[in-house]
Amino acid sequence: MGSSTGWSPSPAPASWPAAWAPKIAGSCTFPAAPICCRWISIDRSSKIALRTFSKRCCDVAYQRKDRFYQRAKQEGYRSRAAYKLEQLDRRLRLFAPGQRVVDLGCAPGGWLQVAARAVGRKGRVVGIDIEEVAPLGLEQVRVLRADIFDAATAGRLRELLEGPPDVVLSDMAPHTCGDRDADHSRSVELVAAAGRLAGDWLRPGGWFVAKVFEGGAINDLVQELGEWFGELRRIRPEATRDGSRELYLAGRRAGSRRSP
Repeated sequence: MGSSTGWSPSPAPASWPAAWAPKIAGSCTFPAAPICCRWISIDRSSKIALRTFSKRCCDVAYQRKDRFYQRAKQEGYRSRAAYKLEQLDRRLRLFAPGQRVVDLGCAPGGWLQVAARAVGRKGRVVGIDIEEVAPLGLEQVRVLRADIFDAATAGRLRELLEGPPDVVLSDMAPHTCGDRDADHSRSVELVAAAGRLAGDWLRPGGWFVAKVFEGGAINDLVQELGEWFGELRRIRPEATRDGSRELYLAGRRAGSRRSP
């Protein structure tokens, strides 16, 4: 890693644009709600529930039959989602040795493992999550237990990265309530908020990759994020479960980085 570049990540604004203000999700319909749901602040008055990959509820039986789930267990990955990132990297060439990477909503750590291996010991990977992440034993990985959208988090990130990130990842997803339109809307709002942070933080040419649920508002989201990332690609990795509405948006930071 190089020396500090004087980079200063912009904190989340005190008030997000009204179009990005997420609605409060309804009561969790999973039988083990305290296990499968967690909350982060989007602004001072709004919260959105995020699913964790560590949830042990309605999809466990499916996971046990899934080849990527079984493979992750055998190969020591924290989650089957690790293979999605591997597939995205092969397609987009996201990573290179020595890079700085930020993983938003990093629990339980599968994407941290993939990124750490890709950037090597001279790279730096910082994960941010409000959930505790068990130590990975990887010297190039640091985890902040923090709210992604808290203004103080940006300062802590700066200290750990010592320069603007080359890649910002987000595999976050809102808690699904069963209403396809509502789930899609919450997903779009979350990606828009993450994209705003990534647009402020990334070096020019750096990659932003984020999961979103398919739906009618994606075109508007892509247009909104175009200010920072130009044209975003839409990708569905092979490891995505059959029947899932997930896809990934990927784009490179256009132009010069905004002043913090």
